[in-house]
Amino acid sequence: MSSKEIAKERLQVILVYDRAKIEPKMIESLKEDLIKAVSKYLTFEPDNMRIELSQEDNKSILRIDIPLKD
Repeated sequence: MSSKEIAKERLQVILVYDRAKIEPKMIESLKEDLIKAVSKYLTFEPDNMRIELSQEDNKSILRIDIPLKD
């Protein structure tokens, strides 16, 4: 990935967070709370958990990926 592509991707992430009025600190707090809640019921590696905020059809989409252990 070129420097230009990386910069473009970072700018898109910043714009999505700004439009959704969500601060990165809030996403980190959400991640911590999700780890606590999900770990009560399922086995997974918290380091592999991904939280992604994106923009689709003028809507903010929050995606949470939690790969489970076998």
